[in-house]
Amino acid sequence: MTEHAKLSASSSERWTNCPGSVLAESKLPPSTSKYAEEGSLAHTIAAKYLLSEIDTPCNNSEMRDAIDSYVKYV
Repeated sequence: MTEHAKLSASSSERWTNCPGSVLAESKLPPSTSKYAEEGSLAHTIAAKYLLSEIDTPCNNSEMRDAIDSYVKYV
């Protein structure tokens, strides 16, 4: 897994209101959630789909719909 952005958009409300939280968070052990894992998988599938490395984005219909919307937008 690649390193996550220190100033990610998903946590921008926190780090804009508390800049010190970036340093404090860097001292915590790495963690993840099933939602983060699913999002990472969706990003990977969408990237491969956009690069024409795969024909069918995935078998999960909810994720496939989200990926299709993303690909159409891009």
